[in-house]
Amino acid sequence: MKDDRQTRERRHVRTAAIACVLAAAAYLLFCHLGTYSLWDDEAAQALFAEQVWQTGDTSAVVGRNIIAYDHGAELENLHDRATPPLTSYLMAPFVGANTISTFRPRLLPALCGLLFFGLMLRWLWREKADPATRILFCMALLGNVQLFLFFRQARYYGINLLISLVLAYLYLRWNGSRRRLLAISLLMFCLLASHTMTFAAVSLVLTVDYFAWRREERRLNAGDWAVLLLPQIALGAGLLAIWNPFLTGRGDDLFSNTLAQRAELFWWNLRDLNRSEFGAGLLLLIAPFLWSPHSRNSPFLRGSVAIMIYCAVMAMVSPKVIRISPTVADVRYLLPLIPLCIALGVLTLRKLIGSRTWLALPLGLAAFGTNLFNFGPFLPEGFRSTILCYLSELKHPVPGPYDATVPWIYQHVLPGDSIWVLPGYAAYPLMYRAPQAIYAWQLTYPPERQFVGLGTIHFFGIEPPDYLIAFGPYIGGVLDVIRSGRKLGYYYKRVATIGEYWIPEHLPELIDHKFKDFTNFDRRIQAIYIYKRVSADPGPPAL
Repeated sequence: MKDDRQTRERRHVRTAAIACVLAAAAYLLFCHLGTYSLWDDEAAQALFAEQVWQTGDTSAVVGRNIIAYDHGAELENLHDRATPPLTSYLMAPFVGANTISTFRPRLLPALCGLLFFGLMLRWLWREKADPATRILFCMALLGNVQLFLFFRQARYYGINLLISLVLAYLYLRWNGSRRRLLAISLLMFCLLASHTMTFAAVSLVLTVDYFAWRREERRLNAGDWAVLLLPQIALGAGLLAIWNPFLTGRGDDLFSNTLAQRAELFWWNLRDLNRSEFGAGLLLLIAPFLWSPHSRNSPFLRGSVAIMIYCAVMAMVSPKVIRISPTVADVRYLLPLIPLCIALGVLTLRKLIGSRTWLALPLGLAAFGTNLFNFGPFLPEGFRSTILCYLSELKHPVPGPYDATVPWIYQHVLPGDSIWVLPGYAAYPLMYRAPQAIYAWQLTYPPERQFVGLGTIHFFGIEPPDYLIAFGPYIGGVLDVIRSGRKLGYYYKRVATIGEYWIPEHLPELIDHKFKDFTNFDRRIQAIYIYKRVSADPGPPAL
């Protein structure tokens, strides 16, 4: 009887602990979820989801507008054929038709985040970890701001993270069941349909792990391999026959870097994984040294090898063109490593603490509540408690450039008026929130075959737009166009300067994220500038 009572009490404590962690995670995921305007990739994703809801396909034609990033490099027959389609199709019911909501496109990824946390906690308790490990794990989960930022984006990130975690859970707990193998196969296909590069990296990580470690526990026979591979091959071939970046203009970027540049990108991946606080960098460095030859199945070695392989694969398949790109990694491609980094960091710290469990709380706060273990004092952002910065931001959300520009368009731009936006990607947040305007000059002339028949306003330099909007230093390109236009009798006059910093401050990567409103900038070249076409020459343009 006493044992039964103690068992019930432990269950109540476990349930209460899980409920508290999930409640905290829900707050960090959903608070002010729709406050910020969608940034460029989010807006394009929402627009494609809207088109899926209306047409059943990823059409690039949105009313009188077109989604033509990089002059339409991702398009074939006016449909996006470079981007894996799963996110657009899953997001479509949430976005619906003709909406300008900033909350609805982000709802699905945030719900994926809640499921992610639920599975992580279930996994933790099924492993029957000791109380100190559970406390550290919950601290690491709730303190990982990078995780929350990615789950709050209307992109593939949340779906990608959840699929990758479920795959890891099924793989590491596989008991020989072919149903589970089929589930793994279908999830791998979903990963391919969500993000092709993630599929490549996860595939190689699981393959190496299986032959190096898992095969000794459970071997796959010929029938198992058929169940695992054939659905992926059949479904994947059908998918790639339609959505394949190599069949679009985007495929050229995959071959643009030398081997030396790929090696440099591998280093960037490892370096910025730490700076983005995927895990406690110091603990991840220590982890492989805790491996013992007498413990062949050590998580310290397996986890470290997985991180290295994943980063290496992403360095090889990334479309990032190093010679023209900022010298930082695209950490969004490394998303599935976040739960692995969290787990490896917690296990490493628990191993170092040993029987001195009283150290769990203070060391956990330092490791997972600050960037001290990420060498924060030596980084550009300096020492900080990132979770406290994030909580402060949730209390006082930071405005962005699109939130300030959209109201101006509604107040001054008539339906059907045309706007040229520089840089080109900044047109999509405006197109999503203010669709009554025509967003001009996204394509080059003469038109490719798929663009023949589109209005001349879509082709650069053919028909002058009614308005020009320049974000930050791109004002230089706009002024060049104005000067050239004066020679042809087209005149523009500045009608507004919006005093917001030109770059969105709520971007998901911690390297780019601003937790406070950035006000210390040069309003001559780092604000937002709007010009209107006029009939008389107002004189030469100037900053």
